[in-house]
Amino acid sequence: MSEGPDAGRLPRRVRKVGAQLVTRLWDLDVSGLEQLPSDGPAILCPNHISFLDSAFLTFTLPRNISFVGKAEYMDSWKTKFLCPAMGMIPIDRTGGTKSAAVLDAAEAVLRRGELFGIQSEGTRSRNGSLGKGRTGATRLAMTVGCPIYPVGIIGTDGIQPPNARAPRLRSAVRRSRSDT
Repeated sequence: MSEGPDAGRLPRRVRKVGAQLVTRLWDLDVSGLEQLPSDGPAILCPNHISFLDSAFLTFTLPRNISFVGKAEYMDSWKTKFLCPAMGMIPIDRTGGTKSAAVLDAAEAVLRRGELFGIQSEGTRSRNGSLGKGRTGATRLAMTVGCPIYPVGIIGTDGIQPPNARAPRLRSAVRRSRSDT
């Protein structure tokens, strides 16, 4: 089994400083955090409408979280070192055994009692609609014996729409955990 990233000290430090910056630049409306476990493994399954979804979730959670991210982020000098240091698990989206390796790394993260985030659709929605979900989160939860929390993110597509080079400042974002 793969070791998976260790979302340790760097994410805590980045979250501490970054959260202050993020809340000054954007109006975040966060609810449902009290329903998340304070320790132990859990899978968070947010919808995915903007590049910023994982970042905003990282800055609003009280715990570190490791996320799946497309392997192409490893090709850019801007994200090659930061994304893995923040707990990103790169996924080769060509499918088959290459994509399955990410579940082994995610299992290691969960077995250490950490949070793992995966967008069930497997890719960003270009039109804001919820797409067909994939089964990876369910298989992981059954293997590890941990809960899954659906997370709704609203507004990040207005801050950084698909293909936008930079985010719009001072926009509103709403993130909440579903009660269903």
